[in-house]
Amino acid sequence: MRLETLAQQIGHVKCFADIGSDHAQLPIVMIESGRAQRAIAVEVAKGPYEATREAIEQAWLQDRIEARLGNGLDPISSGEVELVAIAGMGAQTMWEILTTPHADEVLSAHGGVSLALQPMAQGGLMRYFAVQGHYQVAYDQRVVAHGLRYEVMRLNKRTRGEKEALAPRALELRAAYDRLSPYEKWRFTFGEHGLRDRCPHVLAHMKEEVAALQQIQNRLRTGQTERSKSRIPVIEEELAALMELIGETYEIPRSAFY
Repeated sequence: MRLETLAQQIGHVKCFADIGSDHAQLPIVMIESGRAQRAIAVEVAKGPYEATREAIEQAWLQDRIEARLGNGLDPISSGEVELVAIAGMGAQTMWEILTTPHADEVLSAHGGVSLALQPMAQGGLMRYFAVQGHYQVAYDQRVVAHGLRYEVMRLNKRTRGEKEALAPRALELRAAYDRLSPYEKWRFTFGEHGLRDRCPHVLAHMKEEVAALQQIQNRLRTGQTERSKSRIPVIEEELAALMELIGETYEIPRSAFY
C-alpha cells in the first residue's frame, strides 16, 4: 500500500528518478503499470546497486529502467527527469540530498521538477523544505500498512518565478528550523493538510507524542541533576503547544489527557 500510494502520487511521467531504490520496486511498479515510460534507479552503495540491477534484469526491464551508482541526485543530469522520488529514508537524509548545488540544478531544470516523498522520520522537515523551496504541497497524507503509519507527500514543481537556490542557504535554513517555536514546529510535524482535514491518523500521532512527552516529563521530575531540572520547562512548553494545537484542531480539552 505504501509503494502503491507513492506510485499514485507520481502519476504518469515520461522519466523519473528513484533515489535509494531498494531493488527497483517502485520503478518496476511504475513501468509495469504503464505510468512511466522510463525510470532511473539510484543507489549509493555497491551492494544495493548490484541488487537493484539484478532485480531490473529479472523483470526484463533493462531497456526501460537504468540502475546508477552514486550519491543522491549526483548521477542525474539536469533536464533528464520530470520527477524525483525518495522513500524509506529519514527527512534529514532527504534534506541533505535535496539541498546540494547539483540538486538545485536538477530540480530547477525545464521549469521545475516535482517530488514524491515518503520520509520515515521527521516529516515536518520536508514540509519546511517545501515552504523554503517554494513547492506546492499537492498531497500529504498518512498511509497505514502492516500496522505501521507512513507519510506520503507530493510536492509539485517550484512556483513560477521562485527559483532561488537552496544550497547556499541550506545550513542556515536547517538551523532556523530547529529554532522554530514548539507550536510552529508541531504544525510542520503534522502538516496543514492533515490538520485541515482533521485526519484520524494525525490525531493518533498527536496522542503518541503527548504520551511520550508526559513520560519524559515524569522522568525529569524525579531526576536529581541540574540538567534534568533545566529540561522540564522545555518539555512543558512543547507539551502545552501540542495540546493547544489538538484543542484547536479536534476540540479535545487538555483534561482528556490527564
